[in-house]
Amino acid sequence: MRTRTLIVGLTFLGMSVVSVSARAEVVNVPVSSGDQADWSRSDGGTGTTMVAGGPSVWHSTFATSIPPNSTNISFTFDSFAVDDKGVVVLGLPIGDAVIGQPNGGAAGAGTFDFGDGSGSQAHTFVGFTPGTSFPLLDGETNFTLLVYVNNTGTSDPSADPSDVTIANPSSFTFSGTLTYETTEESVPALPGGWLMLLAAGLLLVGSLYLRRRMAT
Repeated sequence: MRTRTLIVGLTFLGMSVVSVSARAEVVNVPVSSGDQADWSRSDGGTGTTMVAGGPSVWHSTFATSIPPNSTNISFTFDSFAVDDKGVVVLGLPIGDAVIGQPNGGAAGAGTFDFGDGSGSQAHTFVGFTPGTSFPLLDGETNFTLLVYVNNTGTSDPSADPSDVTIANPSSFTFSGTLTYETTEESVPALPGGWLMLLAAGLLLVGSLYLRRRMAT
């Protein structure tokens, strides 16, 4: 009976020392035009610059996965410049730019062609506020950001895109940060003193068990 009590006591001692804890980690993913390989162009290429000769209406996509069960997901929009005008879409438009405007500057009323076959449509260029954070739903597992570009050869926000024989390829620069939190479960290592105590207890249990067997 004494041996069984000691075994139970050691079991509860081990359970009290070894516990699983959750640790939150904040992950920041740069979204930058400088990382050309991370962008997929609508012509099948990569990067944020079209090939010479067009087309003058195109877009480039930045896509990455987010670990399941992530929380506090957001995207911070820092900078955007384009040749000649462009719109940033994260599910919905979150900002735009026209060549010659300062970072985040609003160019006002104009037109834009999203390449969906509708041609140039009315669009007001409102710019954006650098450093603005856009929240995403907790548990979201995909992040997809698109930059649509029109090459017009002018800073006029109402100008139609050039024809496809443009001499200079259009391009854009962009920066922002995708942020989210993940939770990892960890089991802390037993301190050396507790390990020695448990080992001594197991030895005692073994010796008591052998002594009882020999006595019978």
